[in-house]
Amino acid sequence: MDLKKLKDWEGATLDTDKFLKKYSPWHREKGTKIIEDFLKPDNKVFSWLNILKGNEICENGYEKIPANVHYGIPNHVIGNFDQANLFLCLINPNIEFEDKFKASEHVSSKRIKNKKNISEYYEEFKKVGANDPTSHLNNFKDVKSLRNHIVNRNKNIIQLESEFDVPEGDGYYIKNYFKGVLKEIKDENYNLGKLKICNLELYPFRSRIPGKFMQNLLRTNDDIVLLTARIILRRIAKFLNNDEKKLKFIFRRYDDAEMDKKNNRLKYDRMHRGRLAYVLEKDLGYEGKDIDEILTYIEKEYFYYLYEKDFTKRRNKQRPGDISHKSIKKDKDNGIIKVFNGETDFEEAMVDLILD
Repeated sequence: MDLKKLKDWEGATLDTDKFLKKYSPWHREKGTKIIEDFLKPDNKVFSWLNILKGNEICENGYEKIPANVHYGIPNHVIGNFDQANLFLCLINPNIEFEDKFKASEHVSSKRIKNKKNISEYYEEFKKVGANDPTSHLNNFKDVKSLRNHIVNRNKNIIQLESEFDVPEGDGYYIKNYFKGVLKEIKDENYNLGKLKICNLELYPFRSRIPGKFMQNLLRTNDDIVLLTARIILRRIAKFLNNDEKKLKFIFRRYDDAEMDKKNNRLKYDRMHRGRLAYVLEKDLGYEGKDIDEILTYIEKEYFYYLYEKDFTKRRNKQRPGDISHKSIKKDKDNGIIKVFNGETDFEEAMVDLILD
């Protein structure tokens, strides 16, 4: 198996700022312009979806897309992705605001419940999402502060949610994913800012239920949905180049298998696996069997899953999100795993993974 292309890939050797400028749409000129448009108090017509390249999917379905997607501030990365040892790889960031509202500037029908503009949307959002810092626009004064929220390299998710004005442990990600891990950390009185954790969202736009629009977007291989795959491959390459010892990725949903009836085989059309395969081919120059070999290798060495894959019924069995020995699967055959070959208590092993 040839790992040289991965180790030598430009995306792994660029410094962090140059990597983001090359591969992150949020750090390009267009991304800056969209963030500036959002911050304009007199802005009437706006959508975060304008970050997409072609935008054909959006233009053909604006009326069906919730105002949350158009107006809710995206979350793409939380944590230092060049130093993290544990990555929680999710699909899309949730939001407390209901998806039933549409953005009236993108809707022609008066019968649809809508919000006229950004200001009206956030007046309502604050009422239901007061503990969400993105519900308060005054938290973001300029392009830098807003971009640093969308791609946040300065704080990890446990640190960030622990700073929210909510009861301890009630933050969305702590409550749903890191409850057991946080208890171990608190017992050690450890500095939360030093935890080596990074959250990655495949689809960064906010919504309660992403629906068909997200599925269609993930098929486009737009740079927005490739950023997470590029960060994952960058971190693995740096891990290999630096001869590091600890690295794990935990996926909420890794693949979404569909049956290719013509060739009588499974194909991976969406989710993380398909995006990784695309980047391996287009960015790194791998082909066919080599892509499968690389994916098989990194899946075996670094990837864990929060569900049990069941392809016999062509669907995934979703498991509860809490990161514990009861919810993490290495693969269908090996069953429940414990980090470091089961030689250590699970929660202690997870804490050892993320401590500096």
